[in-house]
Amino acid sequence: MPNIGQAVHLVTLIYPAAVADVTSFTFRVEASYDNTTYFAISEDITTAKYNGSYAYAITRCNGVYPYVRLRLVTANASNALTAHYTGSLQPIGIVRFETDRYIAASPLAGPIPSGPGLSINGDYYVYGRKMTPIVTTDWTSTGLNASTIRTDGNGFITLDTEPDGNWGFVCKALPTAPYTIRIHYIIRSGYGSGDGPNQQGVALRNSADGKFIAAFVYAGGTFIIRKQTLVSGTGNGDYLNNGNWRFWEPIVSLSIQDDGSAFRYFYWWDGQGTYQAFDGNNERSGRTDHTTPNQICFGAQNTNGNYRTRATLVGYDANPTW
Repeated sequence: MPNIGQAVHLVTLIYPAAVADVTSFTFRVEASYDNTTYFAISEDITTAKYNGSYAYAITRCNGVYPYVRLRLVTANASNALTAHYTGSLQPIGIVRFETDRYIAASPLAGPIPSGPGLSINGDYYVYGRKMTPIVTTDWTSTGLNASTIRTDGNGFITLDTEPDGNWGFVCKALPTAPYTIRIHYIIRSGYGSGDGPNQQGVALRNSADGKFIAAFVYAGGTFIIRKQTLVSGTGNGDYLNNGNWRFWEPIVSLSIQDDGSAFRYFYWWDGQGTYQAFDGNNERSGRTDHTTPNQICFGAQNTNGNYRTRATLVGYDANPTW
């Protein structure tokens, strides 16, 4: 179809006869300058969510091109598909899935999601860092022990743990190795003299025995990679503990890689736009002699009886493409 000036392309796919989620298809929006050579301008849609009556998905992309087309690259042989297209001059910033519905929002409407999150041209930023919003319904609580978990429909989970030395976690299943995960959280507890140990971080956990290997920011900003038992206030041993290094940025970003063999690797944001190993290649690996994980968890803990510990999970992306 000729593009007559619309800057945003919004497509809704509907499988009206579906009785469950529809997969095994690939759909994308493509554009061309000459109506001969086309290129993708949207991410591929490969899943339509069932809402009780039909299955559907929404995608959006930006750009003014002479020609735009909707392309079903691979069809689902068992389900008929209907596609609805809308062109708009007003930018549409982000499309997110909220349990049973897709929500398209404009960046002109203010910060999306609320709080520290902001949508700019469809990309999601927290404190200026690009990420993928978490889906709060994907995470379940583990070992909270009277602590509080608050989920935000805009893509945040806050842990508010008791000062009892026990860990509070939210966990989800790990993807199949090899994988790369990027996860982002905000430390919301203040640190003062004698206020520790107070720590928040990300764990690779074995749900059967409760043991995990974790990467933490500890009291005062020290970064630690530790093997530990779920509710114990004392670690079973550190793989890496550098008391000379401090983390003072408002948001912690970690990249975790599993190469499918004997090692997993923890990297963290260096504040300059890349993820780095801590101190050379020999100090980035989490060994597998303590646990074989099947979950990734976000947690917080404090053994000081006078203080609670609070941290907020704001972003999660498995096998990021950006």
